[in-house]
Amino acid sequence: MQSVTTNVQKSPPADIRFGYCTEFIINAEKPADETTEQELKDYLSSIGDSLVVVADDDIVKIHVHTNDPGLAIQKALTYGSLSRIKIDNMREEHQEKLIKDFERLAAQQKAEEEAKAASQAADQQQIGLEQQSLRSYLNQAKRSWNTWTSQPSPAPEAGPGSAPGASSQPAPSAPTTGGNN
Repeated sequence: MQSVTTNVQKSPPADIRFGYCTEFIINAEKPADETTEQELKDYLSSIGDSLVVVADDDIVKIHVHTNDPGLAIQKALTYGSLSRIKIDNMREEHQEKLIKDFERLAAQQKAEEEAKAASQAADQQQIGLEQQSLRSYLNQAKRSWNTWTSQPSPAPEAGPGSAPGASSQPAPSAPTTGGNN
């Protein structure tokens, strides 16, 4: 069986520039307008990317990928109280996904190897059955041959043109009848 090895590193993947997905809602102390929305966008884009800022009266929904979620939260607190705060470590999630993908791949490879081994075992069993059947057939043919060759040969038949059951002795001559002598 083949073993599968991997080198899962704890270092951050190169494609994740900002490691924390940060989301929250600002319950604004005063109605949020376009200026408030733009101020938040400008600041948050300076500390992260994947930015979404949506203001609707006294609620502002924020989503940002950043390396310092605390800075985003501190800035948001200047506009009001926060709710539904959610911070996910995307590097950790990415690492967990890699591990799960690896485990799934290893399980799939193991299942394929087990299926292949079972198939090979079934093939070997079939070959064994076929060999056993062939041996049995050959032994039966050998017994038939031995039986046929060990029987006495039949008596040779009379030559060509003779009737079946005719003997090889001359035929008796026919009696003569009185006639013109």
